[in-house]
Amino acid sequence: MKKTPWIIYVGAALTLAPLHAQSYQGAEALLKQLESQQDAGGTKEGKPDAVAALLAEINKFQADAAQLAPEEAAIKWLALFDVYAAIPQEALYRQGNRADRLSLQRLIESLPPSSAWPALATEVNKRVKDGKSLLPSGLSLLTAVLNGEAASRQKAVDELLAAVKKKAGMEQYVRDHLEDTITQVSAALVDHSGTPEEKLAQFEDALDAFEKNDERRTNRLGGLHVPNLLKIVGKEKAQAYLLRSFKSKAELEIDDKDMIKLAAETALANIEALPKPIWNLVRGEDDIALFEAFQKKFPEAEKDWHRDHAEAVYLLALIIKDRSDDAAKFMMELLAKSEDGTISLSSGNFEELQRKGYGKQVLTFLKDMLARDPSLPLWSDFINLSAQESSAADALAFIKTTMTKPDLSEAAREAVQPYYYAALLSADEVDEGIKILRALVAVDPLMKPDETGEELKKRFERLGLPMPEGGAPGGNTLRATIDKHQRLCVQLARLGVLLKKPELISEGFDQGSAVFAKLSPAQLSQTSIPNLLLQLMVENGKGVEAEKLVLEFLTGQIKSQKEHGDPYLSNGPYALNALAYVYHQAGRHEDVLTLLDEAPWWGAPDLAYTSSSSMGKTSLHAMAAEALLKAGKKDQANKIVSHMLRTSPGDDDAYQLLIDIGGDGVMQQLDEVMKVDAFQERPLIWKAKLQLEAGQVDEAEKSVRAAIAIDPSDGEQGKGDRMRAYAVLGDILEKKGDAEQAGIMRGAVAAIRLSEDADDWWNAGLLTRAVKMYESALHLFADAYCIQSRLALRYSELGEFDKAELHYRRAYELMPDSFGRIESHCFGCEGAFRGERAQNVADKVFTKLAAEKPDKAQVFYLLGYLRQAQGRHEEAADQYRKAVELDPDYFNAYKKLAELTEEIHLPDVERDTVALAMFRLDPYGKHGAAALSKMSDLKRLWDTILASRDKFPTTATKSVYRLEASREALQQRQQGMDVDEQYASRGNPRAALLQQFSSHPLISYVASLLEGLQRQN
Repeated sequence: MKKTPWIIYVGAALTLAPLHAQSYQGAEALLKQLESQQDAGGTKEGKPDAVAALLAEINKFQADAAQLAPEEAAIKWLALFDVYAAIPQEALYRQGNRADRLSLQRLIESLPPSSAWPALATEVNKRVKDGKSLLPSGLSLLTAVLNGEAASRQKAVDELLAAVKKKAGMEQYVRDHLEDTITQVSAALVDHSGTPEEKLAQFEDALDAFEKNDERRTNRLGGLHVPNLLKIVGKEKAQAYLLRSFKSKAELEIDDKDMIKLAAETALANIEALPKPIWNLVRGEDDIALFEAFQKKFPEAEKDWHRDHAEAVYLLALIIKDRSDDAAKFMMELLAKSEDGTISLSSGNFEELQRKGYGKQVLTFLKDMLARDPSLPLWSDFINLSAQESSAADALAFIKTTMTKPDLSEAAREAVQPYYYAALLSADEVDEGIKILRALVAVDPLMKPDETGEELKKRFERLGLPMPEGGAPGGNTLRATIDKHQRLCVQLARLGVLLKKPELISEGFDQGSAVFAKLSPAQLSQTSIPNLLLQLMVENGKGVEAEKLVLEFLTGQIKSQKEHGDPYLSNGPYALNALAYVYHQAGRHEDVLTLLDEAPWWGAPDLAYTSSSSMGKTSLHAMAAEALLKAGKKDQANKIVSHMLRTSPGDDDAYQLLIDIGGDGVMQQLDEVMKVDAFQERPLIWKAKLQLEAGQVDEAEKSVRAAIAIDPSDGEQGKGDRMRAYAVLGDILEKKGDAEQAGIMRGAVAAIRLSEDADDWWNAGLLTRAVKMYESALHLFADAYCIQSRLALRYSELGEFDKAELHYRRAYELMPDSFGRIESHCFGCEGAFRGERAQNVADKVFTKLAAEKPDKAQVFYLLGYLRQAQGRHEEAADQYRKAVELDPDYFNAYKKLAELTEEIHLPDVERDTVALAMFRLDPYGKHGAAALSKMSDLKRLWDTILASRDKFPTTATKSVYRLEASREALQQRQQGMDVDEQYASRGNPRAALLQQFSSHPLISYVASLLEGLQRQN
């Protein structure tokens, strides 16, 4: 294929034997047989070597195990283990394809059903008694874990430690290492599923190690994990343990909220006895005294992320406790020490404080500080919090007032201007707002000096505060500076597009491009591809300029990389994606193929392993498939489309390409997607379209209504694709002669399209005009919850609360019928429960609906969603439980319950039930992976996996399109390693399913120990 000019330019500028349960041979005989085969010539004569033969036997056992008696299955699995343990390590390590390698993980994934595990434990215990090897003791620990027997587990650990201590002929460092490993595994097992007594004993042992400064043991432990001592020993004894823990100087790990509170109280009461500050105990507004005690006792304490978090928490606590003067002083001290000249309130427990109703106090403080000194870097927090607290209108007025101050300093003017132009735009003073934005865009960000210490000193003077000792804050990074300027350029260009002013579009593009043209190769290596700018350029007829911009970026990146002697281009895939998008949008499909074939910076040997994302709406995979289709290469295009349907089944481009390619298997492929993902509505929508075209009107209606039932709101789709099902249904109804209902469906789609356009105007800052467009959309279709929700949020942010409340109420009334078993909030509606006003309305509506529709699962789901947003997690769990009781297939209710395990305790049985329900409904984890690794019942987990195993395909990710130049570059960089082999084993669904068990913490801990014992066997 002919090279494109950019390739030539860059190239010129830079040089780049089946066993049956009835007749066991036994491990020894089997091993001898395998060894003889290997000695006889192995694979050279076409005979299997020991590893290959054992893999074959493992596969055979996996197929037969369910039909074997428990005792037979246990004996046979142990025979396989014996053979594995006897194979030399070098034979295991020199295996080829990773997908077919023999490993202990592979052996564990071939365990028989859980009904055979007691028999397995019995057989293992017989071996432990002869004491010839350490492995039986390790296996005894494995079987105790499998069977969930705490006493047997501890017994196995004790016996294993004793066996290691008395093992003859072992080097001392090996003995020490094994003892450490056994202790670590035991600790991990206790942490995960130990009894309260076990957890206390383990804690006491670890505490003893820290108190005695036993470096070997403390290095192994890392930190001191403190269990819930309140429940185990009561408050008085718990405080005594905590004080000992503080004095031990160990890094404490405390998970339980009540224990954290008790630890904070204990630390404050015994501050003089503490050898160091424990910053991670400062968690909320009640910890002011503790923070101040730490500051006073340890003024020279080092900075770390625990202290950074504690400082943010303390600052917020001072604000809500009405200590504004202290908060101002402390904030300025933080600012003086900041490396980038900024501070972030969100790094504290800000969301929790908002839920408690303290948002207004924080907002008042920020406004007061900015009134005293508008140059402070608090405007972003102020604007965001104003929107969250329904005070956006007041914030905009405050910004305008600030800009009119006659004595406003230049530093303050520069700080406020980026928010001032937005305030003008939102108030429909568009010309004045654009004038300020153009001035901001015209400032070269590369010429702006960093803030000096002198300016910082002036800040303190303006606030009447003394300048603390220490250096001035550093300037912003180059990347942050350029990104900020790029956003301004994009904003100007977007306004030009919406207002149909070409001069603004060109100005935004030119100013944004000019910055990148000035960057040196070293500077370019510190930046990223300007995606937003490029996308807007391409979509508005500036493809040639966009191509030049990517070329400059790539050239600089390559030069910089060569200077450092590294041929790998870290930003290469992103830049190539951008360039492919440029060519795709221009209809230059041959250039897309040239990039795929000849560019060496894709970072993968095949298109299957590249990211499917792109700058614009179209994915790289879709662009490649379309390019191949245009070139007449249908078979190659179809391979990519099949891959897209497996990996991105929600991408409408994949379905359109599938239809464009055609053939007899289209319907079958659509059905296959549904088999894998029952909650994916896209294949049903496109199936309905094809059925309608084929004259199968009734079948088409059945398909499209099934699609709507899955997700009525269709919120996960982007602009232009949402509500596609309703458009198809409109065509079907018209074909059936129901013009009235067809018109309703088309009105709904038109309303959504208009609201999506309104989103563009809102995001461009033209708030007043956007709201009028939302109102017009509702005239087309008033029953769209997403438009009602959007309008409620917009009116709330504009301060028109009465109007907001009306739209909130209607949105909440429509929600239950707009949600399926897997809802997806539409873009722009994610904050539907944000703020006290909205939550109060939602509470009234959902409570009323719960009484009126006690059989409607969605009502209780929404009540749970609301309670979760309010931080009332126990109540949220109760509502989600009602939802799944009414509808056992309500996937998102299970998903939300799983989320709550991070906030509240769910009984082990319930947690396991939730995980298995999610797995049953969505086994491939397309909509939320089930937390199988957190299950406590290993028997239940393993039997579920075995029951599902054969439904999962065994094929790993296949090659869909070879990236030859990229593959060659990777091969050279890997210095002889087979790149294809490295990628070949990725994406094997059945292997991934089995790994859910072998990677479970309880199993992986013991497996790592067994591997260590095997090496010493």
